[in-house]
Amino acid sequence: MNIIKRIHDVLLALFYFERRIDPYYRDTFDRIFRKPVSVVVQALINVRRKDDHLCIVEEKLLPNETEITDAIIRQMAMFTHQQYAHSFALRAGNTKTYGVVKGEFE
Repeated sequence: MNIIKRIHDVLLALFYFERRIDPYYRDTFDRIFRKPVSVVVQALINVRRKDDHLCIVEEKLLPNETEITDAIIRQMAMFTHQQYAHSFALRAGNTKTYGVVKGEFE
């Protein structure tokens, strides 16, 4: 048995073991560590992020966001008219599914 398969088997066994004991410690673990872990992770994320001095839930608009929004609306309208030429559609709402909208986290 090669070493990679052995490592895989050990990791899989640990995974299954953890799943079996998880219900016994998860609530206590979450109560003690959830907040500190989230604070540390958020701090690590914010170290790399530029401070735009935004208020809570304030959005930062892209320089040409109006034009981008209009282009998305035109493209989705064109798609809807082409796709449902012999029927009717009330809306086209799955922009990510059709690849019209691309998102990035900064």
